[in-house]
Order: sequence, then structure tokens, then C-alpha cells
Amino acid sequence: LRPSRLTTLVSTNCFDMGGSDLVLQDVPEPVEDYLRNFLLRQNMTATLQTFQSEWYRKLKSGEVTRPNGETVPDVYKQLDALQAELTKTKTLLRTQGKQTVSSQSKLDKLQKERDYHRMCHRRILQEKGRLVAEITSLKDNNTSLVKDLQSVTNKHQALLREKALIKLDRDRTRTEVSSLHATLRQANIATPASVHPALATESKTPRSFRHTLKSQAMVTTQQRPDALKTQFINTTPQDTPMRTSSDPSHLLPPEGVQTVTPSRAKGLSVVNTLSAHDRAVTAMALHPNGEAFATVGDDGMLKLWNLPGAQPKLEIQAHTEWIADVRYSPDAAVLATASGDGSVRLWDAETGDRVAAYTEHAHAVWSVDFHHSGNFIATGSLDNTVKVWDLNTGQCRHTLRQHRDSVNCVRFQPYSNQLLSASADCTVVLWDARTGLPVHTFKRHKNAVTSLAFSHAGDVAISCDADGLVVMWELQSGQALLEVDLGPHSAATCSMDTSGAVIAVGSSDSAVRIIDITTKAVVATLKAHDDGVQAVAFDPSGSFLLSAGADDTVRVWS
Repeated sequence: LRPSRLTTLVSTNCFDMGGSDLVLQDVPEPVEDYLRNFLLRQNMTATLQTFQSEWYRKLKSGEVTRPNGETVPDVYKQLDALQAELTKTKTLLRTQGKQTVSSQSKLDKLQKERDYHRMCHRRILQEKGRLVAEITSLKDNNTSLVKDLQSVTNKHQALLREKALIKLDRDRTRTEVSSLHATLRQANIATPASVHPALATESKTPRSFRHTLKSQAMVTTQQRPDALKTQFINTTPQDTPMRTSSDPSHLLPPEGVQTVTPSRAKGLSVVNTLSAHDRAVTAMALHPNGEAFATVGDDGMLKLWNLPGAQPKLEIQAHTEWIADVRYSPDAAVLATASGDGSVRLWDAETGDRVAAYTEHAHAVWSVDFHHSGNFIATGSLDNTVKVWDLNTGQCRHTLRQHRDSVNCVRFQPYSNQLLSASADCTVVLWDARTGLPVHTFKRHKNAVTSLAFSHAGDVAISCDADGLVVMWELQSGQALLEVDLGPHSAATCSMDTSGAVIAVGSSDSAVRIIDITTKAVVATLKAHDDGVQAVAFDPSGSFLLSAGADDTVRVWS
């Protein structure tokens, strides 16, 4: 009997037993072997012997030949193959099902997005229609406004011509008055009061006579003592000359001034706290001798305080709107306030009476400062202009126009005729106050410049901005001598001590920082306020520091 299935190991190299690759080969079962095995399993030995004898006899006689390659199919092997194919088909079916579900989900999502975009498209079309209608309406309004602008321009030109004629009449009147004065002086005649009330006044007070003749002066006054009226209200035919100081001793620090050293700055602490205003304290001014100080705030109040005890001295409802700045005149007889109502007002520092008011700015006034002579003030406004006012004539001497944004601070250079202005256009401009022309533009800031301060001698200036950058400028060369970045909090105010050793900077994070000019570093950070610090000032003698904040308080540091 032959085996039902032959399993052989076929070697690629039968004689190389060490590294040969063995392959398991399955030999199919021939038909005659299948019949023998079947008869044997059925124990049909007689039939098997008959088959064997007849099969080999016929093979030997050549009646039949051995089948070549004819085998019996393997049902089990085919079953395994079919089972594997079935499993593969089921796996593929599951994969296709998952892909179908995913595709359906993506399809639903795309359909929703399509519907959403269709809705947005319809909305945009509606918005486009509305905007087209608005543009058409604006074009119509623009056409109307252009016509109105042309009409206003024509009226403005007419007013300018009328103003020129009025100036000619004014000059002619001044010439006549001057001639009359010369005639009266030559004749040495005392004019009786019955001739003309104004001429009778002239014999006693010439400035009052000139004020009567020039009634169109842009100054509003209340009843004041004659001396202050004569000083700040009455006008003169000629502009007041602007002179520099000829005394070089002014450039030196006062005798006995205390230098604020870094060690002293680190030791500063609050010795007095004043609840100065009902709302934020916006600005502060020290008496030139350090014997008093003035504060203003968002409540529109002007308050004066005696030093060193910080007792209240005077309280004035100065404006109906917030007040942005306050300054003492050089002789400390007058205080100037700048307000959000667009006006600048002068006040008697002793009685609290209003001396004058100037209202030519078109918007809120942010800053005011006195010339060292006391005869002029400079103002900076939200209307992007700086104005220089002659206090003796009550008129605007110059309107300085270079800034492209709000002018936040103006300061006269001590003992000179130059003026410094700081603007929200990130520039600081040095002006000649006599001619109204710019001398130099300082460009180093990247954000709105908020405050200015001069050294005692006036040779250097300090500026700070809304990014917290503090710069010290040499005015003669225009170079930046010092730059300190205190950001990210904005620097609202700055001040230099009399000795010129340190700079105090008030920031929006409620801190006062002391900068050593020599080392260009912050040597002390003073924190006591509950809100941003809006004003700082050193005592002229260097004995203490004042700070005012949006928390309605003033702190005295010593």
C-alpha cells in the first residue's frame, strides 16, 4: 500500500546540511492510492486483492497507463481556503461599513457647512445692500457738507479780511493815542475829569486809560485790588518785551540745598497723608520758596496748603470741569489753572479772587506754565496747539502749530525765552517763545509724551511717556543723556531735585520711582498710594518730596 499523502522535505542542496533552506512540500494523493486506501479502510480485502492483481496485470500488459498528475481533490484544503476567503470578505465588509458611516458623517457635516455658508452669504448680501445704501446717503451728505464747507470758508475769509481791517483801525487808534500822550506830555496840561472820564483816569493811572481805550481785550475779570488789575488785566498799545535773566546766580542751586543721594532716596517714607480732594488729584505746584503748595483735581477745586504742617490755607471752586494743571507765578502772587472746560484762569494766591481768564483754545487745556519774568504764560491743549499769552495785554502773542496730536505738557526753560512742549504725537519740541518758531524736535519716544521737567539751571530737560520711558535731554545739542525704561506701566509725571542728582517719576501702578542720574538706575521704589500717581514735586531745599495720586490723596515723603 502507498501512503495516502506524501509529505517530503526538499532541500535546495541535499548535500549541504549546514546552511540549506528546507521547504515543506505537500504531494497530492493519486487516484489509485485513494481507491486502495478507501478499500482498506472499509476492510474490503478481497476486492482490494482483485483490484491490485487486475491493476498491475493491465499495467504490465500495457492495457492501462499510470495517470500522470491525476489526483483526488483535497476537500479539507479547499474548505480551509474557502474559510480564509470568507474571513477576508467579512473583514473587508466591516471596513467598508465603517468607511460608509464615516463618509455619511462627513457628508452631513459638509451639508451643514453648506447651509451655514449659504445663510452667511445671504446675510452678507443683505449687509452689502445696507452698506451701499449708507454709502449713497453719505455721498449725498458729503456733497451737502462740501457746499457748507465752501460757504463757511467764504465766511472765514470775509472775517479774516474784517479782522485785518480791525487791526488797521486798532493800529491807527494806537498811533492817535500815542500822539495824544506826546502832546499832553509836551503841554504838561492836567486834564480835568469833566473832559472825558478815560482821560481823567489817564492822569492817575496810564495803564487803566489804555485799558479803557482797548475794551476788546480778551480778558474777563472780577473786582480786584488795583495793583493786581494793573499787573494782569490792563492792556498796553505795545507788546511786552520778553527778556532773559541777566543774573547768573539764578543758575546755581540755593545755598543749603540738600542733595537727594541714593541712600536718602531709599530711606524716604510717608510722614503725612492728606485727603486733599473728593476726586482724583491731577496736578500740584510748590511755592517757589517751598512754604506752601497748591493742588487741583477732577472735582474742579483749587486748594492751597501751608508747609511744613500741610494745613489747609485756601479753597476755591476754580472750574466747573476737571482741572489738569496748576502753576505758581515766579513771585508766588498768582496761580494759573488749566481746565477741561477749555479755559485758563489766573487767581490771587492770597485772596482767591479771579484775576483773568483766557478762552481761545478750542478744546480742553492740559497744561500751563509761567515765564520767569511773570509777564507771560504758555498753554497746551487738546486742539494740538501751544499758545503764548502776554499777561499785560491780555492777548495771545503766538499760536504754535507743529504738533499733530494733543499737547499734554508745556514748560518754559528757566531764565530763558525758550519753551518746551510734549505731545501725544510722541515728540518733544523746543520753541523760541519770542518768534513762535520751533528750534528743535526731540524724537525718541514711541508713545504719547505725558510730562516734562527742567533741571534747576535749565540746561537739561526730562520727559516721560505712556510706555514708561524716561529720557533726559541736553537742550543745546539735542542729545539724549539718559534713558530708563520703567514699563510696562505708563509714567504720568516726573520731577528733578534742585541739586540735579535724582529724578522722581510717578507711574500708573501707584508707585514713585527714584532714578539716580549718575548710575542711570532706579535706586528706590516708593509705594503708598492706592491708585496711579499723577504729580510729584521736590521741595526746593531738598528736604522732602510730595506726591499726589488718583486715590484723592497727597503724600509727604521725608
